Amino acid sequence: MKFLKVLCVTIFSCICLFACNKDNYDFLNLRRDNPLDEKNNMQDGIVIKFNDYTIDYEDNHDRIINTGETVYIVVNLKNSGEKNACEVKASFSTISSYISFISLPVSIYYGDISANSKKYSYLKFTVANDIPINTKITFDITIEDAASHSWKDNFNIIVDPL
Repeated sequence: MKFLKVLCVTIFSCICLFACNKDNYDFLNLRRDNPLDEKNNMQDGIVIKFNDYTIDYEDNHDRIINTGETVYIVVNLKNSGEKNACEVKASFSTISSYISFISLPVSIYYGDISANSKKYSYLKFTVANDIPINTKITFDITIEDAASHSWKDNFNIIVDPL
C-alpha cells in the first residue's frame, strides 16, 4: 500500500512538472531569489545584475507601455559584491520583432558602481503597432566592466493595449 502511495505521488509530480512551462512558474523568479547565485556569479568580489526598471517617459504619459509608443525606461543595475566595479557598460538586446531600438548598438555606459549599490541609465525603444495584447518582451543584458568581468541577465516588460 505504501508503495502504491509513493508511486501515485511520483507520477502526479512528474505530470505537474512536465505540464508546466516557464511562463507558468516565472513568478517564483528562483534565479534572483537564491542567495547562492550571487556568490556563484561573483568575480573578484564583484557581481553585477539587473535590479529593476521604471518607466520614465512614454508617448501618452499614462506610465504604461502601450502599442506604438516610443518609451524611455530607467534600468537599474546593482553591484551586490564587496568590491567596486569600474567602467561598467551593458549591452541590451531582444529577439522580439515588436521592439525596435532607436540607436544601435544598444550599449549603455554606467560608469563605476560601488560595492552594494545601484546605478541607473536610460534605455530607449519603440513598440510596434501590431503587437498582440499583453505580450511579454524579454530584454537580454550582457554586462562588462573594465577588468573584463562579464555577467548575463534579463528582464521582462509587458505591453498593454492602448
